[in-house]
Amino acid sequence: MVVIALLATAAVLLIGVSMLVERPVPANPGGEVAPAVTPVRLSVPR
Repeated sequence: MVVIALLATAAVLLIGVSMLVERPVPANPGGEVAPAVTPVRLSVPR
């Protein structure tokens, strides 16, 4: 149970950091971070 909790915490931290950095995570098998970040990157003026 401790290992599952650590894995869940690590996953949440990775998703949180990737959202703060605003970069898609290629290692994410679900690809849930990239679609959520893409509109934000496109809306930012360059």
